Amino acid sequence: MAAVYDAAETYEIAFSYRDIVAEVNFVIDRFTELRGRPPVSAVELAAGPGDHALELAARGISTTALDLASAMCARARSRAVTRGVGLAVMCGDMTDFRLKSPVDLVLTVLDSCSHLLTLDAMVAHLRCVAGALTTGGVYIVELSHPRDAFGDRTTAATWEQEREGQVVRMTWGLPDDPFDPVTLIGNVTVVVDANDTVTRDFVPARVWLIPEFEAAVRLAGRLQVVGWYGGFSGGQPVTDHSAWRAIAVMQKR
Repeated sequence: MAAVYDAAETYEIAFSYRDIVAEVNFVIDRFTELRGRPPVSAVELAAGPGDHALELAARGISTTALDLASAMCARARSRAVTRGVGLAVMCGDMTDFRLKSPVDLVLTVLDSCSHLLTLDAMVAHLRCVAGALTTGGVYIVELSHPRDAFGDRTTAATWEQEREGQVVRMTWGLPDDPFDPVTLIGNVTVVVDANDTVTRDFVPARVWLIPEFEAAVRLAGRLQVVGWYGGFSGGQPVTDHSAWRAIAVMQKR
């Protein structure tokens, strides 16, 4: 596992530009459209420091945050205590986890499925998610947009965030990072400058094209793709030129 995932607080600050409230609103709206009610239970997979899981829990939804990195799990627990939010935290693999009870909603954001490098891994993941959902339950996945790999623009960038005197400058991906168009796997350079301490790492990541992802869903069984979105605004088609993400909404049959 890349060292960037061991520095949980630094990671949290770097990605604090995300509008968590708006993104959770999107997730709950999509669920409610399908089920006619908001979710009562949820799991965020590859949850990192638990941003979305904490927001779901703060809204009264029984929520679990699951992540493979022990540092991320510890950070999510600590933040839940600080915020006074009841949040269950599990250290586990998104391709092989078991819950005590099935949940209404499963969520995976920040293109975390790019860490699933093979079709077998993706199918195992989808089958595990299906097993964790109630009948009619909803799975929402945020993938990178295919244009990032094959189009005329990319979301890879360098940005800076600051919190309480801590400044984090993050670079996620460089123009000359190697990418194999056959396997669709690239080696992404990650550079983190946290208060003038610089670390450099490499994260293998796979681009999941929409037809390939849908084929994996069919192969896994029990889940059905019911919609694609180009961002968290809710009405943006994934085919729109300004779409910056590919967000799949699935339902357990």
